[in-house]
Amino acid sequence: MANPSPKPMRLSSYQREWVRLPRYRTTTTGETKAWPKTLLKARRIGGSTACAVDAANLAAGYEWRGDTLTDVLPIDVNVVSATTAQAKNVLAEIGDFVDRAKGRDPRYAATVKATSIEFETGATIRALPCKPSSLRTYTGAVIFDEFAFYQRPDEVWGAAKNIAAATLKEPRGYPLMAVTTPWTHGGFAHKIFTDDGLGFQRQIVDIYTAKQAGFPIDVEQTRAECALAEIFATEYECQWLKGGACFFDPELLLGAEREELPETLAKEPSFYGIDIGRTNDLTVIVEAKRLGDVLWIVGIIALRGMHFDDQRDRVVEALRGGKLGRALIDRGGMGRDLSDHLERKFSTRAKGVDFSQASKEDLAVTFRRELEAGRVRVWTGGDAEQTRAMRIEMTSIKAKAATGGHISFETPRTVSGHGDRACVADFVWSTQGTVDCHRKRLVNSVDLERDDP
Repeated sequence: MANPSPKPMRLSSYQREWVRLPRYRTTTTGETKAWPKTLLKARRIGGSTACAVDAANLAAGYEWRGDTLTDVLPIDVNVVSATTAQAKNVLAEIGDFVDRAKGRDPRYAATVKATSIEFETGATIRALPCKPSSLRTYTGAVIFDEFAFYQRPDEVWGAAKNIAAATLKEPRGYPLMAVTTPWTHGGFAHKIFTDDGLGFQRQIVDIYTAKQAGFPIDVEQTRAECALAEIFATEYECQWLKGGACFFDPELLLGAEREELPETLAKEPSFYGIDIGRTNDLTVIVEAKRLGDVLWIVGIIALRGMHFDDQRDRVVEALRGGKLGRALIDRGGMGRDLSDHLERKFSTRAKGVDFSQASKEDLAVTFRRELEAGRVRVWTGGDAEQTRAMRIEMTSIKAKAATGGHISFETPRTVSGHGDRACVADFVWSTQGTVDCHRKRLVNSVDLERDDP
């Protein structure tokens, strides 16, 4: 028996609105030119699906004009993504739509490959990395996926504008579309999505708009799953992160991210930073490894609403999961009992740390210097949700001058008053003993050849 055809894809009202925004407009001089559009969206509300349908229509040779789907010339589409994983996800979304549509309309028939989809109309949808050098070879429509999270977004935009520029074949130019959840206020991406002087078409879909349109998402449950108000505001309410200068430059954090791990890293010992949360906070375990003079953050585990005994068991399980080099535990609050337990269990390889304002300042400044020197890498191939959340939390940290020449930090706040992943990421670096002052203060000599208990 033949497999049944996939069910048609049903779009929500805001997805249909995005797909049907006009591709071209008539200027004041009477010329017809491509009309860029932007979509600022909450996460998990089907934004990538809307872009997939848009891309497939371009390649199949369809254009919405009002309520009518009109035949036009097929157009190549260049989908630019922040990471390889995101590019694959976008192509998968497009491939899913094509698979559903081709049985009813042969113009959607296409061959899906690893980095491209080739339509029988002759058009190609290709996935490209967000590097200016990779965008100079092609022409056609451009879709920027998660534009706010690009490194050097201004350079990428400039290179992509050349792709979409008018040609002899298409004097109107090609459609240019940018889609993202917001991140930091005041940067180039923020300008592209908010400056009305650019004359772009704009659509904003936050979690409330999606819910009202019938999208099956629980607003309060989603809010509860976010450790910080900043995360919910940025990821779901479409608010740009602002409130002063970021102590950790967003471009610096993006520049530290890597999708692949060095093969030789597997044999290196693991170092951990552990923060134990109360009822409404996260318990966070950050794992890092050192290769040469570079620290790799390779794992982030976040636990919420778990009984203390279960948390303790998960922490012990994590520390026994590989070759343990060193573990530092924040002794504040509930962390004191766990640090005492781990010190007994793992001897000199586990140590509780009491943080002071001075030590936090030293750690934050040192960690930023290491980032600036290119000696920190963050692996994005693990738990992408936790990596993304840590990025937002660290970007939320603000610094201002305090008395005595010191720095005062305003950190993202949970119900009990602190950010989880961000503070943990700081003192993970101190476990490496890379900087003398931290090695003397926090790290004793460790025998890495001892068996785990």
